[in-house]
Order: sequence, then C-alpha cells, then structure tokens
Amino acid sequence: MTTTRQFAATAALGSPGRFALVVLLLLGVGCSKAEEAKNPKDEKLTVGYIDKTGKFAIPPQFDDAGPFIAGLAAISKDGKWGYIDKTGKVTIPPQFEEVKIIYKSSDTLTEPLAAIRIDVKDGFGSKIGFIDKTGKIAIPPQFEDAGPFSEGLAPVEYFNGKWGYIDQTGKFAVKPQFGWAKRFSEGLAPVRDMSGKWGYIDTTGKLVIPLQFDRAAPPSDGLALVEIGGKWGYIDKSGKTVIKPQFGEARSFADGLAAVWVSSK
Repeated sequence: MTTTRQFAATAALGSPGRFALVVLLLLGVGCSKAEEAKNPKDEKLTVGYIDKTGKFAIPPQFDDAGPFIAGLAAISKDGKWGYIDKTGKVTIPPQFEEVKIIYKSSDTLTEPLAAIRIDVKDGFGSKIGFIDKTGKIAIPPQFEDAGPFSEGLAPVEYFNGKWGYIDQTGKFAVKPQFGWAKRFSEGLAPVRDMSGKWGYIDTTGKLVIPLQFDRAAPPSDGLALVEIGGKWGYIDKSGKTVIKPQFGEARSFADGLAAVWVSSK
C-alpha cells in the first residue's frame, strides 16, 4: 500500500501561483534518474505539488519529479520521464530514460527545453539529445553527456570523451576539446583540460582565464567560485582574485551573498 507523507524540498516559493514540490528527495540542476524513494519505515513515497496554503494542487502520483520551469515540470512514472503542466496534465508522455533539469533564471523558455537520454539503435546503447517544449526532438540523440542550454550554448560530451559546446541547431560552436565543461553564465564558462585543471572560456571558445584551478563554478553576481589547494575563494571575470581561497567549502554568490564554511575550532 502506498503511503504519502509531506516533505518540503523547496523552502521558498516565487510569485503567487507557483507550487512547491513535496517529496523525500533533494532536487536541483543535474541528472535525474527514476528510483523509488523510501522513508525509514520502508513506506513507498509518491510525489505531488502543493500551493502556498499547503493544499495539493497536483495530487501525489509520481515516482520522482522536478521543479516547474516555464510552466512545465519533469516527472517520472514506472522508470520513464516526461513532463506535466501546472494543472497536472501530461504534456509530454513519460518515455525518456533520463532528463536533465534545465538551468533557467526566468519563466520565459526560448531555448530547447531539456537534455534527454533515450536508447538509440546504433549498437552503442543510449545517447543524449534535446527536446523542445512540445516534446519534439530538437537535437537528435548523439551525445554521451550534456549540460543545460544557457546563453544560447550547451556543453556536450562527444563520442571521443571530450566536451565542447553546441548552439540551438545542434551545430558545434566550440569544438570538443575539453576534459569537462560547464554551462555559460555572464559570458564565461568553466572548462577543464585533460590534466584536471580548470579555467574559463568566452562564447567563442577562447581561453580568457588560464587553466589553473582545481575546481571552478560558473560566474554569479560578477564573481566565480574557484578552488585551489583544497580551499575555496572567488575571482572576478578578469581572473583577478577578489577573495583569496580560504574556505573549506563555499557556494556561488546570489543577491550579493554567498554561503561559506569555516572551521569552528
């Protein structure tokens, strides 16, 4: 018997009419795979959406789910992913092995909706492509991995294990050459070479901040979070150190503030 309990995974809601996700899972930007979420009593959990009064706007019925972006949310049923609208109506039937929750700072969707993984009949298993808001394949599955579209480009891993960036037509804007690549933000994207060092490129693929960091995040509020020697600090978009690496852990700036971890000793 399925028992539904409420666990708020989203603490803050935006404008009126938005829903909070109720599920015993932590959701964010990145890969989502269907799995049965269970509480300590081994009761199966289902996912629904509540409004600001705590009333269910969409009844619990899904195995897993993501946040609403541009009026749609990714949901999982029986091991497959699809999309619903804010009424709970299925707009894109569950059919994908995996979806990537898109990165979007507004509710206006002009870029391909999401990277999805489906099985392809090429003898090499599943590949990642991109769908539009209707569920139509916008960029055919051909990539080993991919990140979200941001500022018109998406990082993708090609068959040779190297990452580059494609535009919204699926054409490479920056050829595959990196060991790993992340999304663009404020005109820059973190990239890693094959030796493991990170730097930043612009949208033409030019390396504008040299490969020197152990880890790096996309810029936010004009500063980028970087790690050197196990400590985190912040640089500006010219690569100049603004806050020297000193924190055991840190998050990117948002609205002028950033969370940092320091020793309590």
